[in-house]
Amino acid sequence: MEKLVEAIVEIFQKNIKRPILWLVVIVIISISAMTLPYIDHYFFFYDRTIKRVELLEQITALDVEKINKDEQLAKEYNLIIEDIRKQGEANLLGLGAGTLFIPTTKSIQIWKFISGGSLLWLLTLCVPFMNTFKKKSDKIATFFIVLIFGIITGCISYNIPTFYAPMINYLSFPVLIIVILVIALIKSNKKKQ
Repeated sequence: MEKLVEAIVEIFQKNIKRPILWLVVIVIISISAMTLPYIDHYFFFYDRTIKRVELLEQITALDVEKINKDEQLAKEYNLIIEDIRKQGEANLLGLGAGTLFIPTTKSIQIWKFISGGSLLWLLTLCVPFMNTFKKKSDKIATFFIVLIFGIITGCISYNIPTFYAPMINYLSFPVLIIVILVIALIKSNKKKQ
């Protein structure tokens, strides 16, 4: 893990004065995060449909008379039926029930911001303990640059629409950042050889 962190910091050091590279990285992260709903819609559509059919089979197999005799069961049954009525197949424009996106609350946005920047902030905490810097000023500059990039990725994550399951937002953005950093690390190692 320490070597990965040092390699990432080394990439930051080598490319500190290349704003176009950082702009490209931010654009790639943003575009990748925004395509997640389309991937979900087109690749997981059939799995969702199969689950809906199975649910329909299970509901039709229930004994409604037995359920109606128990007030608590009847209440739960009606809530389930109401949820099924509200849930439709998601559409890409976000229209109607069952959309890919949900309204965002303040707490969801805060968690999206934290998850978007957390990986780089963790990396920021490692910078002071690294011995890869020749000058103290390089260490301080790298610390603040990584911190700022954490804030930028947090803001990007904050502004991405919230998927129907906010956990997708919370997990996908850090994973995307890891993938981009690993790809950059592999490319920089190839250039060294």
